[in-house]
Parts: sequence; structure tokens; C-alpha cells
Amino acid sequence: MGLDMYLTRVKYVQNWNHTKPDRRFQGVAFQGNIAIDLSKLTHLEFSIRYWRKHNAIHNWFVENVQGGVDDCKRHYVDREKLEMFLITLEMLVRNRDIEEAKKILPPTDGFFFGSTEIDDWYWDELYETLHELQDDMELNKKDEYYYQSSW
Repeated sequence: MGLDMYLTRVKYVQNWNHTKPDRRFQGVAFQGNIAIDLSKLTHLEFSIRYWRKHNAIHNWFVENVQGGVDDCKRHYVDREKLEMFLITLEMLVRNRDIEEAKKILPPTDGFFFGSTEIDDWYWDELYETLHELQDDMELNKKDEYYYQSSW
């Protein structure tokens, strides 16, 4: 029990009649001995980042993506917002200033939301998030991102 947070990326892969052959998605996957024709997919969903009880990051998504409503629903995160998030993370990781972190990405109390300390774990999660998300966004410029939490 507690705060679980998920950032996913969705890649649209629908094959239309007018899709050029070199742009079509194709392949076969197997579930046991049953073949699944991947050419019939409409989208692929990738898990980009999972956080456990990082309430400061959660609060950023609640305030900047969910309009201040912490509802545990899936929310679209536009690229511009994610770029703003990356700038915030980059600045915090570079400076590692506790007072700055309290103002810009403060830990938040909540029901089983975890620690409100700004400690090594806090900084490590910011660092890992920054680099994983930067890399993913650079490689997948046309894909969509979604955030969801559960508590």
C-alpha cells in the first residue's frame, strides 16, 4: 500500500491502406504457442518510469498536468510540460540545493506517500528520472506520454 506512480509512452502504429510499405509495422509475437499478428495493432505502450512514494514528483504532475486534482486517473502529458519538467530536474540535480528543492519540487504529505525528507534517495530519483526521460524523449519525438498514480 502506498503511492505508486507510472509514466508511460504510447506509440501509434496503425497500418492504414495508404501507409507506405517501408513505414508499416509488422511482426509476430507469441503467447505460449499462440501467434499474435502485430500488424493489427493500433498502438504500443511502453513503461518509461515507475516511482514508489516519490511524492515530490507526484505533486509536480498533480499541479502541472492534473489541474491540482489528485484523482489516480490516467492523464495525457504534453511534450512541452515534460520539457518543463526536465528543465526543473536538470536545475535541481545540478545545484543540489535543499532550499531550492523545497521551493521548486517540494516533498508532499499524503496517505502512505513516503518520506518528506530531501535526502540522497530524493536526489538519486531526480537524477535517474532526468536521464531516463531525456533519452526516451530524444528517441521518440512523435509519441505521447501519460502519467498515472495509485495510492
